[in-house]
Amino acid sequence: MNGYFWLFALCALFATPVTAHVRVRMDHGMHYRLRLQVAGLPIIRKREQDDAAGEITLHSQQMANGLFSLNGRMMAALFRGGQFKRVLKAFRLLDAQVYIRLSFADAAYTALAYAALRTVLQTVLACLPDPRAVKGHVDVSFDAKGSEAAVQCIFGTRLGILAVAMMRMAAAVIRLRRADRTEERYAEASH
Repeated sequence: MNGYFWLFALCALFATPVTAHVRVRMDHGMHYRLRLQVAGLPIIRKREQDDAAGEITLHSQQMANGLFSLNGRMMAALFRGGQFKRVLKAFRLLDAQVYIRLSFADAAYTALAYAALRTVLQTVLACLPDPRAVKGHVDVSFDAKGSEAAVQCIFGTRLGILAVAMMRMAAAVIRLRRADRTEERYAEASH
């Protein structure tokens, strides 16, 4: 093959945009929707088929089981080594929307909570480094249907940058697993 073709293919790989669309909604339960796109084409979609909103309900037991099944020492070592930080730095926030609807049984409590939350949200948005990327809206409803909060974010990166960060993380995981195996062998040999 032509060397120019390989150079073009490599440049196209590193320049290919990747976006992650995440939506989390909390009302009577916690629901989420995730979509991963490469060059505008969706490759991963997490949602249930029978739910009209296309969101999956998170149950606290499922979350706890998922968190406790991870190797705690390895996760701590990856955090200390900065591997997660490198992967997170590969992503940048393109757009974020926060929507909060307050609705309590007591109208006075609803009004006070609305004023306090709106003030906090405006202060937080003003302190962000790029306040144009985040939009926030607080709504109030006096019909006591229940409160709701929704966060929708779009994160973007380039495929090449993400691939390099993930390879570095995979190499760190392999090193940590090898170190654990050698520690286990020395512990077995000493007994």
